[in-house]
Amino acid sequence: MIHCCHARDNDTIGFVKSKQTLGIINFSMTMQLDEHIRTDYYHVGWQDVDPEGRITLKAISQMLQDSAWKHAGQLGFGFDFMQTHQAIWVMFRLHIHIVQYPGWDQKIGVTTWTRGLKGAFALRDFEVHNQQDELLISATSEWLVLGMDDRKPKKTDLLNKFLPYALPNRKSLALTVAFNMNNELAMLGKHKVTYAELDLNQHVNTSYYIDWIMNHIPRSLPPNQVIEHFSITFLSECKLDQEIMLKGSFTEQPYAINGIRTQDNKTVFAAAFHTRKAEGQ
Repeated sequence: MIHCCHARDNDTIGFVKSKQTLGIINFSMTMQLDEHIRTDYYHVGWQDVDPEGRITLKAISQMLQDSAWKHAGQLGFGFDFMQTHQAIWVMFRLHIHIVQYPGWDQKIGVTTWTRGLKGAFALRDFEVHNQQDELLISATSEWLVLGMDDRKPKKTDLLNKFLPYALPNRKSLALTVAFNMNNELAMLGKHKVTYAELDLNQHVNTSYYIDWIMNHIPRSLPPNQVIEHFSITFLSECKLDQEIMLKGSFTEQPYAINGIRTQDNKTVFAAAFHTRKAEGQ
């Protein structure tokens, strides 16, 4: 459980797009049609793509988080609100389905909304479209409210305040990738948490877990494959100078990579993904 929401309350940077939008999106438009749904527009920069010119999973996750933060702030449940309740938002689980990879210099719109609650979890979905309003990426996520000091799930009615803004019947097309915890996992390497990977809450940001995973995928996998479905569950936060051991299984899909903290042998994240042949291959 690792990432807080840092949006300021009443943050209205970015725009909300109606789900009925059709045709070419005017990315210069400024409009708010429905506070339940928010769309932010991004430019896929040089730093956001891999050597093949495709957007990276890390960049995707950063854009999703950014839109989630801004929407929470817009609805009045952002960083300032949580601070008054000595609480933080943390992402517990993220599933991403990539239909088509955005490329370098492309403009994309990230639409997000909350689907309500599932027990102690707040559900938030995402869709990424291009300027022709074609669906490129869909994602779904689960979030928890933790105490700022003890990092334990906070028993509070804060989550109930989201229900009036929920769209329970609007679901993204993201599919959960099944985890097989019984697979024999082989050692892939170790990573020591650096200062640059920490966020405002003094723990590793979500996007860097994805960095670790991508950097430890064996180069023996077919080079013409790209990730189609990706799922990650965050089980424990990682802090400065902690050593994380990465283990994985790549004999059959879904492939799996887990992170284990060497200090206490605790699994800090579990990830799984499916690949497919890259476009044009």
